[in-house]
Amino acid sequence: MIIFVKNNFDMELQEKIDLNKQLRAYKGDNSFVLSLQKQLKTSKYLEKVEVNGKMVKVLSEKQYLAAKSALA
Repeated sequence: MIIFVKNNFDMELQEKIDLNKQLRAYKGDNSFVLSLQKQLKTSKYLEKVEVNGKMVKVLSEKQYLAAKSALA
């Protein structure tokens, strides 16, 4: 049971990392997506999670859900 929860968490984290990559590569004019892009680049206050020895900035769940629908 613990392994399932851990795998589910890792999968969710991997999805966030993929969305971070999409946000960083975004070249459009959606102001919300551009603001998230700026946050990922400059914010000191975002939560940081270690993945494979590298620190990755993580946005809030609501921000990821909104970004997902904006990029779709």
